[in-house]
Amino acid sequence: MYDDQPNGAQDKPDIRDYMAEQILGKDDIPLPESVKLNLKEGDQGNSVMCTCFSAYHAAQIANEMEHKATLDPLFDKGWELQGKFGTRTSNGDYVQTALKSLVKNGLITKDGVYKIDGYARIEKSEINYWLAQGFAIVTSAPVTKTNFKKAKYEGIWTGLDGDRTGGHAFIIDGYKPFYKIASNSYGDTWGKFGDGTFLIENEDVEDLGTCYIVYDQKDLKYIFKDVTEESPFAEAIQSMKEKGIINGYGDGSFLPNQPITRGETAQVITNLIKYFNK
Repeated sequence: MYDDQPNGAQDKPDIRDYMAEQILGKDDIPLPESVKLNLKEGDQGNSVMCTCFSAYHAAQIANEMEHKATLDPLFDKGWELQGKFGTRTSNGDYVQTALKSLVKNGLITKDGVYKIDGYARIEKSEINYWLAQGFAIVTSAPVTKTNFKKAKYEGIWTGLDGDRTGGHAFIIDGYKPFYKIASNSYGDTWGKFGDGTFLIENEDVEDLGTCYIVYDQKDLKYIFKDVTEESPFAEAIQSMKEKGIINGYGDGSFLPNQPITRGETAQVITNLIKYFNK
């Protein structure tokens, strides 16, 4: 029923995308041995809508955590809106286009539109961390003549095991020892396991495309564009901002992980002197 060689996703990372750690902060926490997030699967059939499905699936998980209710996404409507960004071809679309469309248009469901505040890149080494926090990972993978056939019939995607013939988007929504758990966009009966999932060995994660999380607007309060109150530096940054000792940049960002220049150091010292002279 389904194509053994999906061909619907292209990866085009944007250097302007923020890292999740900059947006959400990151705690040093012990991780559970295994994680599996709940997902109500849609079914894209034989189309190339996998970019839309993967973005919507991740947003669905984020919003169901927030709203404590099962949502029923309208994937076709999301795909229609995604097409207005102009990158769609007969071979699919950019994963990043799906994410940008999701943020602009929201997660469209039968019950209404749920606002998504943004998306952010994560490092592949951080996949387990963000899954343990409840975030599904949107990503893509190169398709060869064999790797997705193996994913379907043997249950394990085998990385870039030959020449690339296409691309496919999906979400990673769980892990267990030695493996990541990926949910496909072909419905909840697809594949060897009969639940729409396949496994990715940890050593093959490096063959995946850029990895992203999406986050709900209600989850965050911003100090700066790229610093929320969940940042480990939030209290210090908020205090210094209120005292006028530090300021952000013209676009509203703070760039918390960037080094400070000599000129910026001089400005901070000047602001400190003015504060204490008061």
